[in-house]
Amino acid sequence: MAHIVAAEFKEFAQAESALEALREQGFSSSQLTTFYLNAPGQHATFPIGGDQYKDPEAAEGGSGALKGAALGSAAGLALGAAAVPVVGIAAAIGGIAAGAYAGSLAGAVGSLGKDEPDAAPPVARPAGVVVAVNAPTPPERERATSILWRHRAYSIELAEGNWKDGTWQDFDPVSIPNWRKAPGT
Repeated sequence: MAHIVAAEFKEFAQAESALEALREQGFSSSQLTTFYLNAPGQHATFPIGGDQYKDPEAAEGGSGALKGAALGSAAGLALGAAAVPVVGIAAAIGGIAAGAYAGSLAGAVGSLGKDEPDAAPPVARPAGVVVAVNAPTPPERERATSILWRHRAYSIELAEGNWKDGTWQDFDPVSIPNWRKAPGT
């Protein structure tokens, strides 16, 4: 396993400047790679796209829809029953249907994002230009980190992975990073 220092930059010019500085400080081209990282949720891990089985913010949407449909049906039945003498039995049925539909929609939307996690989720890697350095020794990792820091990296992480022909072969955009400098700090 290779020891890798990876930094993320908001702009290509910053990443190019950091790459040049790394080369000037003795890192060979075979130790350096750069690539663009898509935003979280847009890594196309699955055949239909995305990188999560479900949206964590939508976890409670189904139960909210059921509760809303029940309340809406009851309200629709009450209004429909009041209208039966004027319009007929169709009013009660229409009231139930309309109430269930409106209630399920309101219940689902109202419950989105309500599931608060016990602990804060790990910070995902934001979109940007990544500069990765294969740095086998601790002094090389420190030197690479220092250079990336001086070039205003948005984030810096330490990782282990397969490095072959100047490329980080097994980079996983949704893995939990081992931050040296978390995004935005």
